[in-house]
Amino acid sequence: MISITYKDDKSIDTHIVCEFFSQFATWKVHSQPQKWEQILANSCSVISAWDNDELVGLARGISDEVRYAQVLDILVHPDYRRRGIGTELVTKLLASPSMQVRGVILGTPTMREFYETLGFKCVNEEAYFMVLVRDEFGTDLVQPIVE
Repeated sequence: MISITYKDDKSIDTHIVCEFFSQFATWKVHSQPQKWEQILANSCSVISAWDNDELVGLARGISDEVRYAQVLDILVHPDYRRRGIGTELVTKLLASPSMQVRGVILGTPTMREFYETLGFKCVNEEAYFMVLVRDEFGTDLVQPIVE
């Protein structure tokens, strides 16, 4: 039986985070630990999941701490999925003080049912969820994993 420890701490070794996302994320991620240092520092909340010294999950959020927040970069190691780790990461993230706002948004092309179990509703039928992607700022991105 595994025992997962959760940490609400942004001071994670960015080399570990960079390797974790480069290895397991199915979306483009930064390949430089320095970028991850900036990403984590500028996040309002970072929740990580650990099996002893191994990073097995991470969730982060950004927020204006009054009206709106966004859930970002939820990732669980493939060997640890379907064990409640993702649910616990998002639950702890949403409970953090900076995420106590009126509206919390996220974007996901594949995990709609998972987030609905946590109270999120798809707004595609009622509003447009839009994003601007500027490729000139993504020169150090690792290509996503194709499964």
